[in-house]
Amino acid sequence: MSPTEIKQSIIAGIVMLAVAGFFVLTGVLTGIHRKKVAATYLTTQALVTRVTARTSNVESGLTNRAETVTSFRVSLEYTAGGLTYKISRKSRWDLGEHTTVYYDPDNPNKVYTEEQVLGRYFASWYIIAGIVGALGLSVVIFVLTQTGKAGT
Repeated sequence: MSPTEIKQSIIAGIVMLAVAGFFVLTGVLTGIHRKKVAATYLTTQALVTRVTARTSNVESGLTNRAETVTSFRVSLEYTAGGLTYKISRKSRWDLGEHTTVYYDPDNPNKVYTEEQVLGRYFASWYIIAGIVGALGLSVVIFVLTQTGKAGT
């Protein structure tokens, strides 16, 4: 490998490690924010006034296996401080007729659904970080092991 290739490869590996670090940081901050919302926001029951389901088929894995994924667009109505508010959210869950919402007592328009607060989707940031970090580390290790070998 030429010195230029070595330098570029190590830089690419370091950039991938930095991106992985960003993904970890995003996961940590998202988890902290969810815990803060659960601890400080008030809760109330929201009425589900409208549900629109969207189903799509997704091929996943190494096998040709189709998976059906359903997502929902829900309209919610809730009361906070004697006033009624209406919001619309995307959801991966079928919320049924009622769901719990977390709202900021100082700004009742700032609201999160139970799915957003208790959902485990932020853990995917760690999975993505692990994949990108492992690839970046692999690039750096490969380049460092190849530096002593003669180029052909």
